[in-house]
Amino acid sequence: MSSLFAALLLIPGLALAQAAPEPAPTPAPAVPAATAPVAPAPVAGPTNYALTSSEGRLYVLVRYKRGTLGAGLAHDHVVVASGWSGSVTWDAADLTACNVAIEVPVGGLSVDPGSAREWESLEDQTSAGDKETIRDNLRGSRQLDMNNYSTIRYQSTSCSRIADGTVNVTGALTIHGVSKTVTVPMTIRQGEGSFGATGRFDATHADFGMSPYSAAFGAVKNDQRLSFVIDVRGTAQ
Repeated sequence: MSSLFAALLLIPGLALAQAAPEPAPTPAPAVPAATAPVAPAPVAGPTNYALTSSEGRLYVLVRYKRGTLGAGLAHDHVVVASGWSGSVTWDAADLTACNVAIEVPVGGLSVDPGSAREWESLEDQTSAGDKETIRDNLRGSRQLDMNNYSTIRYQSTSCSRIADGTVNVTGALTIHGVSKTVTVPMTIRQGEGSFGATGRFDATHADFGMSPYSAAFGAVKNDQRLSFVIDVRGTAQ
């Protein structure tokens, strides 16, 4: 009962007729519950996917050595692979079927192409002349030695589950003729006819028998650490 209604009842001589109760509202027609979206059925059995450079990214973040005499003149760079190809065999229910193979031509490596620097939030831009000089240094005998080692290769050896959609992929990465076993946590996406995987790991120049680029008697040089980034997509074969 509202306070106003109660006050009116207490005024002498004021008679109020009791209001008839309001009819109960007609129940609204029941609305059927929304149908929950149906998740796509998992792909059954091992499936082969083709990987191409037009459907993903492979690149390496090369850092300059901080603290050197000429460090203020140096920059980090994003070295992007092009013209690469590969394949993945994947069965989410049976990781023993996992197989990944990728080949990258050293001649297809480019320095800071397009918007690549933005991928790593790097400021400034690299001039065309500097890009060409850095690329030539990468291909030279003191670095990747393209004349003798024209291809970078990766071949997986095993996969193990970390959590749903995430696996450790272990395999041999061969650069400059030297193979190193790397284990990379990868996020996997599999759909009907498509496959995707992303991951990142670090290695060093020394892992592959190389020394970081150095100039001006070490006043400007690259850091030992290299960060490899994988973002690949595949189409079922």
